[in-house]
Parts: sequence; C-alpha cells; structure tokens
Amino acid sequence: MGLSQAFSRFLDTAIALNSDNDDPMYLRNILIDFSKEERYLFIETYFSLLEEMAGTGSGLVDVLGEFFIQNLESPVWIASQAYHDMLPGLLNCKEPATRVTDFDCNTGRRFLAAARFNPNLRFYGIDTFYPFVRIALLNLCLNGLYGEIALANAFNSSLISVYSVDLNYKSKPVIRNLILGDSLLYQKTEGRFPDAKKLVFNF
Repeated sequence: MGLSQAFSRFLDTAIALNSDNDDPMYLRNILIDFSKEERYLFIETYFSLLEEMAGTGSGLVDVLGEFFIQNLESPVWIASQAYHDMLPGLLNCKEPATRVTDFDCNTGRRFLAAARFNPNLRFYGIDTFYPFVRIALLNLCLNGLYGEIALANAFNSSLISVYSVDLNYKSKPVIRNLILGDSLLYQKTEGRFPDAKKLVFNF
C-alpha cells in the first residue's frame, strides 16, 4: 500500500488501541481488513515502538515524529529533540499547576522536552496537520502525559476537532475525541487565536 498509507494506518490503529473504547469488537473491526501476517507485523511494530520510546528507561523520545521526518514528506521543518530539550523557556515549567500550551505543536516535541522538567504538567497543543496531531497524541499517551491536542483549520485557525489524553476509570491513560464545548482549548481560543510563539501559558 506504500509507506505513507501504511504509516497512516499504523497511527490509526495505535490510536484505537489506546482509546477509551472498552468494546472488545472495536479493535477487531479496525484490524478486520488486515491479513494475519499484517496483524502480527502491527503488533511487533507497536511493541518495538514502545521499547524504543522507553529507550534507556527515561522515555520522552519522539520516535514516531523522527520516523515521519526521515521517511515521509513533512510539510514543515521541525527542530531536533535535542534543540527542544535545551530551550531556556522550559525552565518556567517547574510549577506544578502550569499548563504548557503550544499553538504550533507539530509532533509534540516541546511537550516531551517540558516533561523532562515536570512530568505533572498539563499539555495543550494545536496543529493544522492531522498526522502530527495523531503523533502528538500518542507521544502524550504512551509517556503517561495528559492534556489536549486539537486539529485546526490552516486557513482561519478555527478548531476542527479536539482530543484529550486522560486517565480512564481503570487509571489507564486513554485518548478521547472531545465535544468541542468540553475542550479547554476550544473555550480559550473561541473567537481568537492566541500568540503562537508563547509556549508556557497559565490559563
């Protein structure tokens, strides 16, 4: 099917695997079009992803984003994770109640960098490129980080859809598709688009 389509299906399936849908048929229906060999390949790839994201045990590695940049056509240039990890503005992320907001979040690398200072932050990101939105969601969920990621219209900056990462009743991080009115991002951006350069922003 080609690398681009295969990667997109991998993201969709990984999102489904980490959604709050408890229906045992939900994931089966997503995988129904996969052959037996493709299902095994997905599981092997998914667990390889988890293993690589954990690295030496520190986690907070943008494996999916790096794969996308190296192998697919990125619509924008993204700075390396090492660059984001040394941003001086992230020193402001030490307060426990800080909400970190990035209105051009790409794959969520700045969130991973901020989490090195304080993993208890809440992260709120917006991007106009759907693959990056899905990667950012998985970066939060698979690293045990919480917040919201929104897909925005590239022409007028309005929010199209918002997803959250939070604990479910089993205390497991899950990805949810939010009703816009329930989204803190939507409530803050309704009628205006905040300064895209401001990373740390207390609501």
